Amino acid sequence: QEKFYFLFLLLLQVLDFLEIYNVFICKKDGYYGLVNKRGKELTSFVYSSISDFSNGLALAKKDGLYGFLNNSGKEIIPFDYSEANSFRSEER
Repeated sequence: QEKFYFLFLLLLQVLDFLEIYNVFICKKDGYYGLVNKRGKELTSFVYSSISDFSNGLALAKKDGLYGFLNNSGKEIIPFDYSEANSFRSEER
């Protein structure tokens, strides 16, 4: 398993591992994508940015527009928005 992770790190620039969601935010050839801890690509590497997850969703940018991904890589909120912010719960 250690050999796999070494190869994985050589092929992709791992930017963040979000343990609660068991997902890596990675960069390949200038674009971002999500990869699980077994190395399976959950998304294609087509995003110009992906933020950390907040309340189960990650803000991402694709083709100049924003949308939201879940930790399975599914596009939950379509990439139709020219501006967007991450979901953050505020303490009351």
